Amino acid sequence: MFLICNGTVVTRNPKGECIPEGAVAVDSGCITAVGSRKELSERFPDAEEIDARGGLIMPALIDADTSSFSTVLPLALPQTRNPFDPCAAYNDSRNRLLRQTELGELCSFSSASAVSCIKNGVGTVFLRHPGNSCISGSLSTIASAFRGAGLRLCLGLTCSAQHGEKGFASGIDEALDFRSYCVALGIDTLRQSFSLYSAGLTEGMLSDFSAASGDGFIDIAFSQSMTEHSDDYRSYRMTPFERMNSYGLFGGRTRMIDCSLLTSTELLGAAESGASVVVSAASDLVKGALPPDPSELLKAGARLLIGTGDAGTDVLDSAKAYLLFAAAKRGLTDELVGLVSKALFINNASLASLRFGRRIGVIEPGAAADIIVIDVPVPSFDGASIDRQLLLNACGACCSAVFVSGKPVMIDRKPMLPDESRIASDFMKAAEKLQ
Repeated sequence: MFLICNGTVVTRNPKGECIPEGAVAVDSGCITAVGSRKELSERFPDAEEIDARGGLIMPALIDADTSSFSTVLPLALPQTRNPFDPCAAYNDSRNRLLRQTELGELCSFSSASAVSCIKNGVGTVFLRHPGNSCISGSLSTIASAFRGAGLRLCLGLTCSAQHGEKGFASGIDEALDFRSYCVALGIDTLRQSFSLYSAGLTEGMLSDFSAASGDGFIDIAFSQSMTEHSDDYRSYRMTPFERMNSYGLFGGRTRMIDCSLLTSTELLGAAESGASVVVSAASDLVKGALPPDPSELLKAGARLLIGTGDAGTDVLDSAKAYLLFAAAKRGLTDELVGLVSKALFINNASLASLRFGRRIGVIEPGAAADIIVIDVPVPSFDGASIDRQLLLNACGACCSAVFVSGKPVMIDRKPMLPDESRIASDFMKAAEKLQ
């Protein structure tokens, strides 16, 4: 049993309670008790204490969307960046990586991504692997790397039309094989999703994807190319959103990514269906796309979530980028800070709780023991001021300790991995090979 203490506990419970000089007792993967340090030290005298040193004790961060190439894509981007067409330069860089990457390199990139997530306070990762690099065993390789680091992972392979009917079918087969892999393991820290790229899909592809996904979780990445959107409309007289909707691919099980070209009506329609809309602001801006404005979506009841996309693994920085983008349009108001903090801390947690079938993102008895200690001075114990402090002044590197499902994966900024130096060395060799 662990007792994480000597800090301000930010519970994220429905009452928004914060406990100064608080403590959290953790045992068998769950939170056992929450209260004052004095009370819990007396109640659990044999627990191993983790000293928060006056920082925040709060639920581990959740990255609502990232990529298996998030660690290496920034290395490739400067070589091909085109200021006149950033989205094309971005795609060229990623496609070059995809063509060159084998399972060994993918394992190195995934292990490095997992370590980076831990160092940035992320306990739960929603990750998509690009389907046009569909090597058999890709998904189990990625899953093994993240599981080895102790993280909670929801993973899917993005089925795409870019490699034709045969490549699309191979992507579905790989997704189905990975579903069987997850079922066979039967662990509560790994989930599978069916992922789809919206552009250029034939009716046969959409029909096959709909049949394969069944009632499973679905992730839809929308094209950020106006040309692809226009081509789809000319061919089918429907927008990509309308085509997905005609196959019943929206609802509470659906996560939507890269939504910058969707109309307000389409986004509100997705909200009404219960679908989640993910914003990865830093990644979107690198690609030359503007993320959707949060206000109308959130007021309509949408689950707007924050991810990092391909741009990195620091979800606090991604939330900050989104906050600053939205503030440039509307002004930095308390309401806007509240909307973005809700997206990051509440809505991300609701997605994680749905997909993993347990309470995640809250510090209360019985919830998953996914907890971080973050070194941020607390000016008051008001939840809104803490959120403002986090969103404007903190970054992932402020995290000093991370627990996932009750297990310490980082203590005193040292990941609990015996082979961290080997992971770093293998990553550098694999990245150099792709230069």
